[in-house]
Amino acid sequence: MSCNKQKSKGKAPAMIMSQKEEKLKTSKAAEAIMLLREAIYDREGRDRDVLADFGPMAKYDRNGLDLNIEFAAAKALKKDEGLFQQVIDLTRSNMADVYAWDEMEATDELEDNAGRFLLVRERGGGALVGAAQFRFTLQGELHSTCETHQMIGEAVLLVFDVQLEPRVQRKGVGTRLMQLLELVCRKYKLAFLQARVHDGNDGATAFMASHLKGFSVEAASAAVQADADFMADIDFSVFSKTVNKTRAAAAAEKQVKQAEVLALAASIAKMQAGSAAAAPAPPAPAKTLEDTPGAAAAAPAVVEPLD
Repeated sequence: MSCNKQKSKGKAPAMIMSQKEEKLKTSKAAEAIMLLREAIYDREGRDRDVLADFGPMAKYDRNGLDLNIEFAAAKALKKDEGLFQQVIDLTRSNMADVYAWDEMEATDELEDNAGRFLLVRERGGGALVGAAQFRFTLQGELHSTCETHQMIGEAVLLVFDVQLEPRVQRKGVGTRLMQLLELVCRKYKLAFLQARVHDGNDGATAFMASHLKGFSVEAASAAVQADADFMADIDFSVFSKTVNKTRAAAAAEKQVKQAEVLALAASIAKMQAGSAAAAPAPPAPAKTLEDTPGAAAAAPAVVEPLD
């Protein structure tokens, strides 16, 4: 018998099932992280320019516009203080009336080194007229409580914001940005393209629901829904589109299997609890004469043999 089997001897089936489920989650997370690493870094370990393979799509010359779309990682963008400030100013201008604007919180989010941007500028290095902020992450980033903070699920491209100057809105620029991000998802075999939309941002909600195909609002996990305090703080919806159907189907199948494992473990535990309650009590030990009251008086006298 191997050491591993000896260690598991005597453990309840529910505990063994739970260990198998944890191994499944660990393997799944490792696979997703490998996909994310490929999307984030090139072979030299530098931030990957995800638009490098989509040059023609990065030029936009429709509806009277002549624009370039460029990639920038947050670390590089912050070094260009003037350009970074333009991103902050554009975000503030569009969003200050949508929700309670917090300059420090918004700046911290834009400065996060995990951030990636598609910057829309007038041709020839002109003024900034738009920006899409996104990250490569795991599906559970926005669906994890402060207590558990579990990074779970499939590898996804998560769009935090798409901001456009009023003069370029409703001219197809936002659609082009989302198309480019979907192409990036497909290239790096990510399962979903997701977008965060703040409550009260009716324009963005209509854009996601009507102008883009294949998106639907994703529900938070059951664990998060059970955390009333965390749910009360959520002021956004997450729109999700399946990009890699094979990975999405595999993810759904794994979730079903995990649910089956949990149901089986619960059933086994219930059966064990029922068996323990129904088991007959062990028989009482036979009483000796010494245990019986009055036994000494009733016992026959012992006749000692005569010498």
